[in-house]
Amino acid sequence: IVPMMAPALQQLGVELPLLTRMLLRFTEVGAHPLVFLPVFLLLTTFTSGMVFTMSSTGRFTRARQQIDNLQLHTPLLARLSQQYASARVLSAAAMSVETGIPVTRALADASSLAANVIIESRILRTCDDIGQGVPLEQALLENGAFGPAETQVMICGSEAGDLARSMR
Repeated sequence: IVPMMAPALQQLGVELPLLTRMLLRFTEVGAHPLVFLPVFLLLTTFTSGMVFTMSSTGRFTRARQQIDNLQLHTPLLARLSQQYASARVLSAAAMSVETGIPVTRALADASSLAANVIIESRILRTCDDIGQGVPLEQALLENGAFGPAETQVMICGSEAGDLARSMR
């Protein structure tokens, strides 16, 4: 709409705001394939190079850890991300446990669904602890892989002999 109205406004002598003039200029330049294509290729190459560089040097992993850690320490986001991760991981792990897969393997396989590397590492530590003989209750409480409510329900389910059902 703005590019179509610009000539009419200019004929009336109305000076367009700077941001609008910039937008118009950008659309004019972007409309020409000979200008747009090299800019697109340059941006794509730059972005790919940055992703490759960050992932090969480990900076991407460190940045992801910092972002996820910040997310877990932000008041509203912390609770939401913990619940979201718990729901995804426990639901997938429950299906695996119901088919006969051991709980440590089921949790380890489902840990990547947490969408948070900090929570994923807590889940994997919990699995390692259980694999080394630490009781489920102790491993869950010490590692903080899941929220308090989910942890208590899993402990009760384990004691009742129906862990898979308590994970749902």
